[in-house]
Formats: sequence, C-alpha cells, structure tokens
Amino acid sequence: MSYIDPEIALRRQSTNQSETLPSLVALRIEQTLQALPDSKTMQRRKALRKWTLSAASVCIVLGGLFAFVAGAGSDVQSELRSIPVVGSLIPDSKTKPLQQASDQGIDFQIMDVIYDGHVLRIDYEIDSDRDLSGKNLEVNMKIDGVAIEKIVHDKGGNQPPVIVDGEQVTSRRSRGILTTSFAAYRPSSFRMDLEVTRIGSQDGKWVISRNIAKTDRIIVIESGKRVENGLFSLELGRFALSPLTSEFSYKMTPKDPDMDQMMVGFDVVGDKGQIYSYNSETVGGGLPASSGFRSDMFSPLRSGTRYLTIRPFHYVYGDSGLPDPNAISRVPMDGIPSEREPIVLPQGKAGRVFVTKIEYFEDQTVIHFKTEGSNPNQQSQYFWVERENGTMPDILGRPVPNIHQEEQMLVIAPVPADAKLVFATAPVVPITYDPDMQFRLEIPR
Repeated sequence: MSYIDPEIALRRQSTNQSETLPSLVALRIEQTLQALPDSKTMQRRKALRKWTLSAASVCIVLGGLFAFVAGAGSDVQSELRSIPVVGSLIPDSKTKPLQQASDQGIDFQIMDVIYDGHVLRIDYEIDSDRDLSGKNLEVNMKIDGVAIEKIVHDKGGNQPPVIVDGEQVTSRRSRGILTTSFAAYRPSSFRMDLEVTRIGSQDGKWVISRNIAKTDRIIVIESGKRVENGLFSLELGRFALSPLTSEFSYKMTPKDPDMDQMMVGFDVVGDKGQIYSYNSETVGGGLPASSGFRSDMFSPLRSGTRYLTIRPFHYVYGDSGLPDPNAISRVPMDGIPSEREPIVLPQGKAGRVFVTKIEYFEDQTVIHFKTEGSNPNQQSQYFWVERENGTMPDILGRPVPNIHQEEQMLVIAPVPADAKLVFATAPVVPITYDPDMQFRLEIPR
C-alpha cells in the first residue's frame, strides 16, 4: 500500500491550478495548507496515534486477562504465571504458608492446621524448582514425642496412621491434606513434630515442629431434648460440631424391658436430606436396657447447614425376626444399565435398588444407583459389586445416603469396560418412622 503526503499533494494542486481557480477557492486552499501541520508534526502524531491505539488494545487485553485471572482458580493462575512476560504481569495471590521446610530444591509448606480433639488435619502445598515426579508423600509424625502409631491405636492396621490425600496442581506444584485421628491420647494442646522423608520419588528431609491447640471453631449445642412413644424414649445430650467431625450423645430406653423384642433407633438428617448418622439397638425380650448415654461421631456438616432432623424409628421382629443377611441376591450385568432399563435387585420387605449407569475411567469406575424403600441408609450400605470370580474390587468411595432417594454413586477401583460385573445385595430391615417423635435441631449461625 502507498501513502500520499497531503501537504505536497495540495500544494501541487494549488500551483498547477492557481491561474484557473477562482480567487475564493484558491484562498480556501491556501488557508487549508496553512492549517495543516508540517510533515514532522504529522509523523509525530502518526507515531503517537499508533502508540495510543496499541496501548488501548493492550489495556483491553490486560483488563480482560486480569478479570479472567481474578475469577480463575489457583491452577489456572499458576499455569499463566509460567508464560514469559504474561506471567510477570499476574500478581501472585497464593496465601503465605504458616511454616515451610526446604530441601532438594523443594519447598514443603504448611498452609493450615486444625485439631478438634479427635482429628488433626494439615493442609499443605509443595513447590519445586523442577518438575515433580509424583504427589505421594512418606511422613513420620510425633505427638509430644510419642510416635503417631501409638496415638492412633489402630490395632487392626487397616489404614496408615497418617492419611495423605494429595493432588498435582501443575508440573512443579502439588497440594493436599494430611489427616490423623487421636484415640489413645487426646490432649487439649500438644507439640507436633512432622518429618517428610520422600516427595514423589525424591528422597529428602523436610522437618516442621509446631505447637497445636484445640480449635475454638466448634459449635456446642446442649440439646436436652426428650421424645417418646408407646415403645421407647429417646433423649439427646450434647452436640459438638467442628469443621472436622460431629459428635453427640444419646440414650434410648424401652418402655418395658419384657415387651416383644424389637429394634429401635433414629437417624440424623441434614437439611438437604443427607443421612449423617444411623443408630439402632435391640430392646425388649427380657434384654437389660442400656444405662447412661452413648456417643456417636459422624462426618462434618456441609457448609451452610441450617438444621438437623432427628427421625426415630422402630421395627418389631415378630415371628419373622431379622432378615437373613446370608440370603444374598446376585444379578450379573448382561447389558449396559440405564435410567430407562435399570438393573433391579430385591432387598426383601424394605424395597429395591436400581443400577442406572456405569462410567469407566482410568483411575476409577463409578456405579450410579438409586434405592426405593423404607430404609434408605441400610439399603445403600447393603449394595455392592463383585467380579465374575466372586472377588470384590476395592471401594474408593461410598455414597452418602439420602432420604429423598436421589441418585448415588459407588466408586470402585478401575475395571475394564468389558468386565463381567455382578451386582449384589441382601434383605434389609423394613423400618417404620414415627413422625410424632421427629424434631429439628437448629444450627446456630
């Protein structure tokens, strides 16, 4: 593309046509020429205009970038910071760690610590000056100088004393949670010595010592609520709700120890219908009644929970007694289940379970199912999956039962899509709820 200098063109036109143009027109041309800036000024203005347009474009792009970054997660922000030039423009919003230990070019950072008298949770992050070779950790922990293995008091050895749940954020950053439960020793405060001996495949030594006290982020509710019917009474004691656990005490007493044998109990339900706790015991038939309060623990409440509903129930054994747990029903997966054509398993008088979908992933297989019946908690727990040879895949995640009988997910270790799975269940007690005994427990805000 060629460019024409307006000053030269107009002056050339004025010179060539001045003798033939009317004087008024010639005057207007000359006035226009006088009003025009000279060529140097034009060049400066041209450069300024280009710079202004470029700056405006950059502002628009950066404005959009900053708006995007502000709403993006830490994972996206971390990736953007790795881009040359752009990364230097993005402020690092990463929270400063409470403590940090460094070795082998890797920083192990403690971001948050909370202890509620039962459970200790440590939120951590890992930053490396090179690509990490994995997210797994090997850790040792002492509480007031005592090895955590003795504090946890896990005689069965069913789980590690410190549970590590980590995830890779970027190639050079990971984060996770360390969790351990206290049983044999539950002080109000203690000295923790944490030693990480391996991060991914990198051996090293990352040591952090810290004084820890029981959190004050615990909601305590002195219930004192007592309800009864013609069969039994239920009395609730103290509720202690923390970000890590929920604990409460209760007492159930039969009206007559010599009445027909039955099962009495109650469940604790959240305001969205999720069943947090399910408690039952056999009474009557001459059995001695339990004396004093019992305690139970369940998972922390979901954020924003406004109230809990206590729902007492009973089941009279009668002539049939309890369902036979060995009367297992097994249904092989001969086709792909769906909402319209689910795989149906009977669960005795309590109801049925429907398998509606299966999803296969590299690291897990997800079984979608629903229950239909009077005892959704046990109906969910009495559903499992077997391989064709009768062995069971590892269970990675169990569903939280819901009284609305919404779809639930059972997560198992990955299996091939062509594997011949077998779905299994057993008869479940058909319980009867007593609405006259039901009540709410409001959660203070």
